[in-house]
Formats: sequence, C-alpha cells, structure tokens
Amino acid sequence: MLKSGLIDEQLFEEIRKKWPEANRRWQVTLFRSEPAEGGGTKNVEIERFDNVRSKWLTGNVVSHQGTLEFVTEDGREVVVSSMPFIAKEVAPATAALGAS
Repeated sequence: MLKSGLIDEQLFEEIRKKWPEANRRWQVTLFRSEPAEGGGTKNVEIERFDNVRSKWLTGNVVSHQGTLEFVTEDGREVVVSSMPFIAKEVAPATAALGAS
C-alpha cells in the first residue's frame, strides 16, 4: 500500500521550478475505516505526515479514494492507493519558495 524510496533532489528541484504548485506544503493524515460499536463505520488515524510536498494536491482534500503521491520532509516518496485521507495546506506555493 505504501511505496517508499528516495526521490532525486535535483529532479525534484527541476519539477519545483516548472510547477510552482509543487512548492506547497501539506499535512497529510491517512485513515482506515473500521466497524463502529452500534453499527456503521469510523475512521481510525493510521499515520500523519507533516510538511510534505506534492504537485498533485490542490486545495484541502478530504476522504479521496484515488491515488495520493507526495514526498516527505526527508525526501521519501509515498504512494497510497484507495485509502481515505485528509490533506491540509500548511504553506502556499509562494510562501514555500524561499523555504527549502
């Protein structure tokens, strides 16, 4: 479900220059749905990633069921498929340009 590996920093810098939106920073929380007492389902937090970069995220995203790709602060690439998540923008592209 999670794929990890280090992304080439030089390649990512080229991407950041071509797509400034990749400079945005996000907080991403992954969830798992479990049966709740008394019926229904509840979301249980699995993992939270702070200050991640992704050129594929725009706006605040809640419970998207597609594929999510992002790069963590330490350069690890994470790909998640068919898992609910919340992504909150913590730094817009313009604010993140000077911070690396």
